[in-house]
Amino acid sequence: MKSPKSATAELISFFRDCYSLMKDKNISEFAFEKSGIKISIKRALAAQAIPQLHSESIPAKRVLPRPAKAAKAQAASSPAREMKTIKSPLAGLFYNAASPNSKPFINPPCNVSKGETLSIVEAMKVMNEIESPSNCRILRTLAKNAELVRKGDNLFEIE
Repeated sequence: MKSPKSATAELISFFRDCYSLMKDKNISEFAFEKSGIKISIKRALAAQAIPQLHSESIPAKRVLPRPAKAAKAQAASSPAREMKTIKSPLAGLFYNAASPNSKPFINPPCNVSKGETLSIVEAMKVMNEIESPSNCRILRTLAKNAELVRKGDNLFEIE
């Protein structure tokens, strides 16, 4: 008999495999049922939103790499600023508000307190609140509302 953690990990793995296959094969809907477990996945197809263009209709634009000297000069003139971020603790759909008609939890740039709700990540029909790990200033939201984020993706830029 499998432990609940093992069974959950297998389901999550199966879900990810199904979603990857859907992306690869450009499938918009998938349903599966076995032993009382039902999985239904729906995704918007990017091809529906973006018209397909033939390569002959648009001339190719050649992009040349920047000379090494210019790249080094630019790097020396502006010190690299490391972006501090709040990352997603899990994979799922990112929402900046509690419902489509609600106002967003935060409106960057803004100051937030430790534990304040910043957004929601929906995973397997569970709404997971993403809270501020500390008192900080949110500079901008990096994730797009109602779009998929992966575990470790940057959600917010902070200082």
